Amino acid sequence: MTGVMKYSMSELKVRRVLDSPGRAPAGMAWDGHNLWLNDYESGTLYQLDTDSGKATKSILSAGVVSGLTWDGQSLWQTRLDENWLQRLNPANHDIDQTVEIAGYNRLTDLSWDGEQLWVLSQNTGRLLKVDSKTGRVIITFPIPEASTAISCHEGSLWITYPDPMKYQAETDSFDWVSEERHFFLAQVDLTSGKEKGRIELSYLPMGAEWVDRRIWLAHPAAGNLYECELT
Repeated sequence: MTGVMKYSMSELKVRRVLDSPGRAPAGMAWDGHNLWLNDYESGTLYQLDTDSGKATKSILSAGVVSGLTWDGQSLWQTRLDENWLQRLNPANHDIDQTVEIAGYNRLTDLSWDGEQLWVLSQNTGRLLKVDSKTGRVIITFPIPEASTAISCHEGSLWITYPDPMKYQAETDSFDWVSEERHFFLAQVDLTSGKEKGRIELSYLPMGAEWVDRRIWLAHPAAGNLYECELT
């Protein structure tokens, strides 16, 4: 993107690697004590101890689970094959609330900014700010199609995406539109939706979550979770 500062690869350093408890790690959420992880192949939600990397709890979910976030009390999930969000009580596994996002599909991930939800609509290439009580879309910003993961941190959104890719409605799939193929972790302004900077990656994360000063990335092709640091 013109005018966007592109960070060097040396500024994202992997500090730790954990094996995922499932084969297809995706959305992640931090509740202040534990890291939660969706596995889209098995439909399982895991609670992880980040010190040991072990799963301390597992919850079976219906559908293709993808995105995940924590709102201070409960977990929110997206389903890749549905256009709604679900709020899950991790203590009793009850679904407390279901919110439909009308007109948007392939909701790959979501994040909580302290007041509202931010949701990625992958096939429409839109970043949605959503009222968590009503499902009303408050504002939308354009983002690259096929964006996969999002995490809110210190007034910015961090989004992962491949570039350049386009959605093909006829096949409900994404195709590369150039011989050049890139994967990015981008920093996006909360108020304008503008990309402020990006880091090129060697893979496409399906989940991202800030924990204190470090960002965790889920790499399903390798079956790993990476704890990373900007340096």
